[in-house]
Amino acid sequence: MGKKRVMIVENSPIVVSGIEKMLLNSGLFDLVKILSDTERINEFVLSKKPNILLLNPGIIGLPVSHFLANLRRLIPDIVLLALVYSFYDNATLSHFDNVIDISYDQSRIETVLNNSLNVSARERGVDNGELSDRENEVVALVAKGSTNKEIADVLKISIHTVITHRKNISRKTGIKSISGLTVYAMLNKLI
Repeated sequence: MGKKRVMIVENSPIVVSGIEKMLLNSGLFDLVKILSDTERINEFVLSKKPNILLLNPGIIGLPVSHFLANLRRLIPDIVLLALVYSFYDNATLSHFDNVIDISYDQSRIETVLNNSLNVSARERGVDNGELSDRENEVVALVAKGSTNKEIADVLKISIHTVITHRKNISRKTGIKSISGLTVYAMLNKLI
């Protein structure tokens, strides 16, 4: 398998420089384009055909859901990752496939990129809809009334990862409410 093509949309030269260095050092990814705004993003997504689009949600403007849906229409299997270094609400981040926090080191960024590519592959037809062990742990904690922060603390993961797990759980089960997840957890003997 060849290198995966990455495009970055970020307006901070310092952030771009750091991410670029990490990607190039990994040897696993080709950085195909860096944009400082979203003005010509459709043109470059079509011409560069990135596998991964790393995007600062703060420069999208609203509504994020429409913007990202348009990108998915251009390249249906593109992986859309939020590059975050400030607070974004769960509703905004839920439209992305995953989140990369600016505090992540190179190893963790590579892990998020690779895991996100694998999830994307499952969504294209390999996914059997079963929850992973970690997703089952998240469901059990949600059913017990834990907040995202409490779940992150217990499982020693970031809040962004919890949000991603909850998004994947919702996609796989079709359950969007806490009460529905509680029933799911009881029926599947998770609590």
